[in-house]
Parts: sequence; structure tokens; C-alpha cells
Amino acid sequence: AAAGSPDAFLAMRRRYAATLAASSVCGWVAGVGDRHLQNVLVDLRDGSLVHIDFGYAFGTATAILPIPELTPFRATPAMLGPLAPHDAIATLRGDMAKAMHALRRGSALLRGVMDVFLREPLIDWQREARLQSMKSGRAAAKTAASADGGDGFASSAANLGMNLGVQNVARAAGLSGDEARVVELKVAHAYHKLELGNPC
Repeated sequence: AAAGSPDAFLAMRRRYAATLAASSVCGWVAGVGDRHLQNVLVDLRDGSLVHIDFGYAFGTATAILPIPELTPFRATPAMLGPLAPHDAIATLRGDMAKAMHALRRGSALLRGVMDVFLREPLIDWQREARLQSMKSGRAAAKTAASADGGDGFASSAANLGMNLGVQNVARAAGLSGDEARVVELKVAHAYHKLELGNPC
């Protein structure tokens, strides 16, 4: 066993809980998907979780994967089991709130990092934009006779992005209209999560 004593075990479990809570909140804000057990490692020295493979970030897993990921983070029995016999929700709540407060305090830095994605979006986002464009094209063909004829995706991006100052930045980076809207919506969605009330 990695823990050499009961005290060491309790310290490792506490560290595991703290990193599970923090990585869950951070992953939710950044829209990190594909969080299965092969992408979440445990440091056996202290019980910390180490995440790898961030290929599906900013909500990409909801659009590209054959079975969309709709949960904000993984809270499976395999992830929560090490917290037993304690109530997992009660154990994680405080650390999740602390992580969210820390993200809010550092929101200026986070916004700066996310702005990089507005100017240099991931290739997967451009592919996702093409897929959504094809889907919305099919949907638009079905609703061509509607009164407003508006693009729900475009208006969602505009409404969310307008308040958060991300509109037109992606277009200035040379992206097409649909690609720019996808990128703007992804970053605006992450900004919006930072502004929400206490999730715990």
C-alpha cells in the first residue's frame, strides 16, 4: 500500500478529495471532456490526481464525440469510492467552492489565457464549426418558412459574447463567420461560468 500508516492514509485521502474537487471545477469551467480513468492518474506519493489528455476542451466533447458528453464532470463510483465511508458531496463541497472562488479571483489571468484561443483557435474547433454549420444548414432548410429565420446558434453566441467582450475578436483572427461564432461562443461560455453564483 502507498500509505504507510493510518495518518498517511487519511492525508492521502484528503489530498485526493481536494484535487478531485479542484480538477472537477476547473474542468467544468474549461469544458474539459473525455475524463475517463485512463486520463486521470493518481500520484501514489501523496494521493493527488493528475489529469492528462486535454484534447476535448471548451465543450468539444459535446459536439465531436459519437456519444456527446453532457455531464459537467465525472462523479462515478470509481472516482468517489476512495472517499468512502464519508459522504462524497459533503466532502467535496467546500473544496469545490474554494476552487471556484480562486478561479474568480484569478479571472483576469484566465480571461487572458482564453483570449489566446480566440486568436489562435484549435483545429478541432474549426472542424466542430463545420459540423455545426452542416447541422444548422439542415435545420435552416427545415425551418426556412419560420417568421424570424434567425440562426439560434449565431444569436446565442452573439447574446452571450456581447456582454462578455469576446465578439469580433475571432473574426479579426481571420476565421470565417461560422468558425468565428463557434470560437466566440466557447470562450464566452467559459467566461460566463466564472460569473455564475456559487455552484456549491
